[in-house]
Amino acid sequence: MYYNVLNYPGSTAERVNQFRIVNRYIGADIILTNEMISENGAIALLEQGLNVFGTIKYKKAIFTDGPDTDNMLYFNSDKIGLYSQDTIQTALRMINEYVLYYRSADIETTHDTIFFYMYSAHLKASSGTTNKLKR
Repeated sequence: MYYNVLNYPGSTAERVNQFRIVNRYIGADIILTNEMISENGAIALLEQGLNVFGTIKYKKAIFTDGPDTDNMLYFNSDKIGLYSQDTIQTALRMINEYVLYYRSADIETTHDTIFFYMYSAHLKASSGTTNKLKR
């Protein structure tokens, strides 16, 4: 699932309630967010929006603070593992690269899995010719 958290936590941190409702309905195993303002916001979304009502399966990537709002990855650690993460610098904002792997039931004995790459990018949303060219 890809979710724009709109400058979270910002001045309306109670939006975590809507995030929690959406994810409880969808039950996403992988969630990429954008417009995260701070590491505190990323932690709050994990603790108050995902790992609630006895759930402790969600983990997050390491927060990387870029020049503007930031991206974040959350994942169901019962099914998915985070192998590595990196950033790609651009003139506007960072693009985050996450390498994930499937945690199959027999991974400890077979040492075999599938790796997949996830990218999170948030393009400049403003209108006008100058902003269009920057995108």
